[in-house]
Amino acid sequence: MKKFLFILYLLLIGCNKESKGLTVENKEVIEPATYDTTAIDSFSAGATSTDVARQILMSSQRYQDSLRNMAEKRKEEQRLQEVKTQEKKPLKQENTDNKSLPTAVKTEGEHQ
Repeated sequence: MKKFLFILYLLLIGCNKESKGLTVENKEVIEPATYDTTAIDSFSAGATSTDVARQILMSSQRYQDSLRNMAEKRKEEQRLQEVKTQEKKPLKQENTDNKSLPTAVKTEGEHQ
């Protein structure tokens, strides 16, 4: 009987809910940082400073072409916007003129 009570006591202590020592929540999980670039030694032969890299990018023909295309698109959009506003002004005047015109009224005697 003493052995049974002793085993029952150990079982109750072992299955206690307050065991916080081995849970994953308390352990700090350190994940390695993921980078999309590779570290390059700044003193190596192939290293370039960020200022030099930016100057190379800005002087490239493709970059200059894209800037030129964006400026042309912006000018075209402004021109279209001006045309739309000019077209809307006369339409508003025509609508006000049409309101002043008399409209035909059907009488009870007329049939189609």
